[in-house]
Amino acid sequence: MNNRKQANLNSVKSSSPSMGKSLTLKTKATLLAIAIGTIPVLVTGATSYYFANKTITKDAILLEEERAIELQDKIGRFLQERIGDIQVLTGLEVFVHPEKFTQQEKVEILERIQKAYKVYDSIAVFDLKGNVIAQTDKGKKT
Repeated sequence: MNNRKQANLNSVKSSSPSMGKSLTLKTKATLLAIAIGTIPVLVTGATSYYFANKTITKDAILLEEERAIELQDKIGRFLQERIGDIQVLTGLEVFVHPEKFTQQEKVEILERIQKAYKVYDSIAVFDLKGNVIAQTDKGKKT
């Protein structure tokens, strides 16, 4: 009877073998070939993605920095031009000694400047107290 029990135990063991023992050599070779072919591709793909993403991010940041510098330069030049325009206006005899000129002459000078520069919708000149010395018609509030 002991032989029978031993035979039954052996058959139970063989019906639930571990996964490694149940795979055929052909299946093992196939899985190994798939792993050998797939793992390097996955590693290469992941590495390529990482470096490409890093490069694209770096390029995007550099592009934004360049745009910011260009915008800063344009704004700086624009402000310098406006400061120059103000200095020209404040140096004109008509606004240094406004009492020597009629209101119409002051407005005509501003309108000529406005047409020549083609930058301004309206121009107004004020005294130190904030009173309007002269302004173009477009700048007048109604």
